[in-house]
Amino acid sequence: MLEMALTAVMHKILGPEFIVVRTASVDDYTKKIDKLIINKETGDVVCAFDEVNDEQDGKFMQAKQDAVIKAARQGGVDIDYGITFEKDPVTRDNKMVKGKIKNVLKFYLGISKKDLSDLISNMNYDTSQPPNNIELKLFDQLTAMLREQVGLIGRQNLKENIWQKLEKFIPSLDQMEELRNAKFPNM
Repeated sequence: MLEMALTAVMHKILGPEFIVVRTASVDDYTKKIDKLIINKETGDVVCAFDEVNDEQDGKFMQAKQDAVIKAARQGGVDIDYGITFEKDPVTRDNKMVKGKIKNVLKFYLGISKKDLSDLISNMNYDTSQPPNNIELKLFDQLTAMLREQVGLIGRQNLKENIWQKLEKFIPSLDQMEELRNAKFPNM
């Protein structure tokens, strides 16, 4: 339920500029990656993330945070069955391309059981409808969590390619927050 709810919320706010897509089962199982966020215009995989529903003591979230740091130190994660977008040389339209994606930034998105319960009780799963205040509050919490993890990763001894990906991720995160504020300013 967590994965469906977060996908719907992110789609409502980020679509059509970004695509939020579930990973293949093998990438979820072997690499603990639930979703990819892809910038539809550039074709870039913005990041991968693992969704976490944790008890109040936060031990599981701490383990996920440690995994995010470890992945960054090791050069990111490789997605075996990912998608990107490339410009078609004839039509100049973006077309979806399946394949392996290397060195992807990995984050986690955590939500408490209470927040998940509130979200599920009040959510409209019709992604053509605008998000409600609870959905927007959750999105704001998730983007704040991503900013916090950017800070944690940024304090690590990283390979050059991950520094570059992190520097490229920050404008994408800014764009996600700007989309939220532009589309739903008074909510």
